[in-house]
Amino acid sequence: MKSTKFPELRVKIKSLAAEARIIRAEEALHPRSSREHQSLSHHRREVVSREQRAALVALAFVRGVPYAAVERNPRCNRRPFDRPGPDWSRVAKLASRYGRTNLAEKQVWEAIVAWRSAVACEPKEPPAAAVMPTIGAVLRRAVRLGRCVRVAAG
Repeated sequence: MKSTKFPELRVKIKSLAAEARIIRAEEALHPRSSREHQSLSHHRREVVSREQRAALVALAFVRGVPYAAVERNPRCNRRPFDRPGPDWSRVAKLASRYGRTNLAEKQVWEAIVAWRSAVACEPKEPPAAAVMPTIGAVLRRAVRLGRCVRVAAG
């Protein structure tokens, strides 16, 4: 059975996902180099995506899900630095608005800081023998999963 807690936040997440799908469909109607396509793409990737990420992290916080389960590999000031973490101030606002708590926003902020700092930010060692799959293995897996069509030789 699906969780019925925090339905407003779940609806917000679903509506943001639908908005991203609609924008992607609109992007397809314009040439890639057009101003309209670039504007839509920027809005989808920057505005909608960041808001959706903040809402998902806020939902995990109010449900009590550990942060490590939400983002299995948090950046924690490690390379690459190109992708920032969630907008924590927005997460706090969403959690205080939809969290059904009687805490002030400052208390919610302190709880979020404690919640996210429970993640160990130590860099993990790479596996000792990282073996790259061959192109044949990758293609066989893609065919098996139905991502590409087998072409008959001859």
